[in-house]
Amino acid sequence: MDTEVWIWTELLAFDSAAPDLGVGAYLDRLGFTPTGVSLLAAASDFVVLHEGLGAERPLFPDVCARFGQAGNEERQRQEWTNHQLRDLVSGLRAAGIRVYVSVFAAYHHDRFHPEWLSDHPEARIVYSHLGVTDGVQFLARLTDGAYYHDLFAAQLARVLTDYGFDGFHGPDCLGPGGSLSFNDCSDGMAAQFAEFLGQDCPVELRSEVGWEQPALAARMELICTRLYPQWVEFNLLRWEQCWAAIVASARSVGKGTMINSANTKSAFEGMFIYGMDYRRIARLGVEYLVVETVAANLALIHGGDERHYDFAATLAEMAAFVPQMKLIFLHGVKDVCESYDLLRHAPSRLEREVYTLTNEMRVTAEGALERCAAGFMVCLGDGLSASEWAYLRRQWRTAHSFTPIRAGELTWVFSEAVVDALMQDYPARGTWPGFRQIAHLVGRHGLQVQTICRVDDVARATGPLIVPNAHLLPADERKRLHDYPGGPVALLGRSADGGSVTCTVLEGGEVTAHPEAVAEQAWQPALARPPLFFGDPPNYEAVPERFWEETAAALRRAVDGWERAQELSGCRVADLVSGLRLITLEDVKGVLRTALVSTLPTYLSPEYHFTRPPRGARKVSTFPYTPLTVVDDSIRSGQGLTPLHIPPYGIIVMDVTLAEPPSQAGPGKPAPP
Repeated sequence: MDTEVWIWTELLAFDSAAPDLGVGAYLDRLGFTPTGVSLLAAASDFVVLHEGLGAERPLFPDVCARFGQAGNEERQRQEWTNHQLRDLVSGLRAAGIRVYVSVFAAYHHDRFHPEWLSDHPEARIVYSHLGVTDGVQFLARLTDGAYYHDLFAAQLARVLTDYGFDGFHGPDCLGPGGSLSFNDCSDGMAAQFAEFLGQDCPVELRSEVGWEQPALAARMELICTRLYPQWVEFNLLRWEQCWAAIVASARSVGKGTMINSANTKSAFEGMFIYGMDYRRIARLGVEYLVVETVAANLALIHGGDERHYDFAATLAEMAAFVPQMKLIFLHGVKDVCESYDLLRHAPSRLEREVYTLTNEMRVTAEGALERCAAGFMVCLGDGLSASEWAYLRRQWRTAHSFTPIRAGELTWVFSEAVVDALMQDYPARGTWPGFRQIAHLVGRHGLQVQTICRVDDVARATGPLIVPNAHLLPADERKRLHDYPGGPVALLGRSADGGSVTCTVLEGGEVTAHPEAVAEQAWQPALARPPLFFGDPPNYEAVPERFWEETAAALRRAVDGWERAQELSGCRVADLVSGLRLITLEDVKGVLRTALVSTLPTYLSPEYHFTRPPRGARKVSTFPYTPLTVVDDSIRSGQGLTPLHIPPYGIIVMDVTLAEPPSQAGPGKPAPP
């Protein structure tokens, strides 16, 4: 399996009482050697209060277990010393594992140790809707004029060197800790923002309000209604400065860096809602981006609409947005502290998620087809048995066991210029970002869009293209797409007057379809204010579902016609209401790797058909447990050769061999009708 496997875990995965600190037992359980481990030291004081390793000292309890929790299903929280942690890192590295360290910005009011923040209240996070909170603001300016992130970065180099860590992993809150419209607007942050604004700063913003929540809410209202674009740019700049300090520190001692994406958000939403532009982070030299793609976890914890296809599209978009970074998708498994367990409570969702995310593909600058993610990070990796690790390895092998030359039906064309233009177009019109349009057409309307390509590389793509927000493309990029010779091109965008959404399908330079619709409700710029909770999608223009239905139908006709002309194979859902969706990949031998994906909580036996009759089928996934058989151009299994039962919110994966296309059907090889 040619992929990077990272494990994010607390010290609870290891054993401070064992002679080797539990390294051997842990690796025996894993059954493989991971690429890397990110040790969750949890407390930022682990870095800031580091005193070197000259004397052996106990580690803080909130380092020994996340937030000082009592333990997990395997063991109670143990006492660890700084020397033991150093030896643990050494033992893991001796086994060929890279070891990073990650911390959170929590504050526990001296419950486990005298905390740095208790002496520096000016660095506490102060939210507009809550007042003062229990967190460290990495962007804070201290009373002596220094910045917290500079203090942290200076200590980080010592921590990485003393313990022998290979790098630093910046998780949640390193990026932003919350929506910019409900974010930290303390007197300290407001003063920094006022300096950023200079002469354009309103007088009201310079007034000190302390920790009084009503006054903080009024301050945030002023920012959101009068200064939001500037507030976004200020946060983009400050997080860039924060990470510049962290990267410089790590590089000064030869260490690496990785960062989590902003609370599950895509390229545009990460900028507009959270104030993080990962292009800036990439330019600083951060090697890894851990994309938060845990849709199944969120569905179990918070309910609401499934975000499965949203997060798959987000992974693809981020791969195109920062192609110079290695993308690692966050593989939700279980978390004692956050109290979820996907592995034991919803394994079919886990299987579906791993397979879907693994098989998001991109066209490289060299024209190769490769996976968007260079690997994944198990979250979290403590308390799992050997049999559970074996189960996970089976899912990984299934997801990675096919090398396609074609993925899906359409290639999504991505433009950085469109993301930047959305910063004005979205507040004015409520325009849907590209990832949302793709996710909607895939999840609601059954199109298969599993490949993304940067517009700069479109000459290396083949087959039908889909281009969200084409109205925002620069003229040279629009011309490149109009001149594309490789198949139909669907340009989603707006009419010339901006009043309606449109989809223009071009085939051979001619318009063959042009769905168009006006929003069901007039958009109001005030609706662009981002929501508080990261799991809630922001408001977007109320595009009529009829438009998406007509667009999907037009694209289906264009794709079907192109595939027939090229004598390519495919698979189609007969009835989208059935809950079935498809992921298809084709290899150099013409084998069609077909994944039947469920979007409903019951077993499905839906109708689907292949564009050429199937001649053989081989089961790839564990379920169903009996071999597959082709019966009357359908694939069945079991004693009575019944239709396949797709597990609730699960997946069945099979390799299908199809009849030869008409031009290749020779004597004794009847062509399909």
